Amino acid sequence: MKSAWRVMKFGGTTVGTPSRLAKAAGLIREAQLEGPVAVVVSAMGDTTDHLLEAVRAVREGQVESAIRIVAAIQADALRVVEETSSLLGVRFDEGEVTRLSQLVLAPLRLVLEGAAPARLVTPALSDYVVSFGERLSAPLIAHLLNKAGVSAVPADARDWVITNDAFGHARPYVQETFERLHALSASWGDAVPVVTGFIGATRDGRTTTLGRNGSDFTAAL
Repeated sequence: MKSAWRVMKFGGTTVGTPSRLAKAAGLIREAQLEGPVAVVVSAMGDTTDHLLEAVRAVREGQVESAIRIVAAIQADALRVVEETSSLLGVRFDEGEVTRLSQLVLAPLRLVLEGAAPARLVTPALSDYVVSFGERLSAPLIAHLLNKAGVSAVPADARDWVITNDAFGHARPYVQETFERLHALSASWGDAVPVVTGFIGATRDGRTTTLGRNGSDFTAAL
């Protein structure tokens, strides 16, 4: 693994508005010139709260409400990326960003549609649903960085943060986590990894969350 990593963590308010996200991109660009940088990001703005609203809609069997929430999350993310692109002076390709967000959110729509008729909500389902905030922000921010001239790659923390199955407040198996990180980091090359904070996965691949403010934990790891 690279030595002398510097880890930059950006919370939801920092990546949730165009002006703040553009400033964050500038800080990352400056830091990347001085050596290896890893970036950990939260979900944009209030996305996690909106996803919890979608979970409540599923519990009440309101599939249409849940799907509308997802559509609003996608629209807001597209707006933030478009306005941030303008502030950074880079080209905004709406079709490309729309396809990227649709690819990320398609599994979320499927699971909401499947769970709502039975009103089937478990802690595991809730963790899976709220994980999509970070799973959306990381690739979109990596996309913006690449457009701004910073080589970046989205990195899903579920690929290396291995946890127990205490959904909602999972704890990592530290040695396994470090071994996975050591192996995975080699694939990043000189690119800046933009890592999903707050989430991990059990040994059998189920999505977990580390609790609110868990992206700080991800950055520490």
